[in-house]
Amino acid sequence: AVVSTQSTGGGLSGMISWGINYPVDVVKSRIQIDGMAGPRKYKTAPACYRYIYQKSGFKGFWRGVAATLVRAFPTNAAMLPVYSLTMALLTHLRGEREAHVEY
Repeated sequence: AVVSTQSTGGGLSGMISWGINYPVDVVKSRIQIDGMAGPRKYKTAPACYRYIYQKSGFKGFWRGVAATLVRAFPTNAAMLPVYSLTMALLTHLRGEREAHVEY
């Protein structure tokens, strides 16, 4: 595949991935810092989900998603072609049949 196609695909797939997983990441992040500045608020992940929903509603799970999506596109757009090129190079260096990567 052409680098621009891989870059576009990587960028879009990264944005889709973050869009789907963002609420879970919000809960994970809250649990990780829970108790650092006082008593713990959450005993379990479901308790954290309930707390966020009660305090902020559905939008509480999406606070900050725009910045994450803006970051996700260029990060993943660079990663996919670099991964493909690296795998093709390593395959070539090992003397195996060359990977089908066109650039």
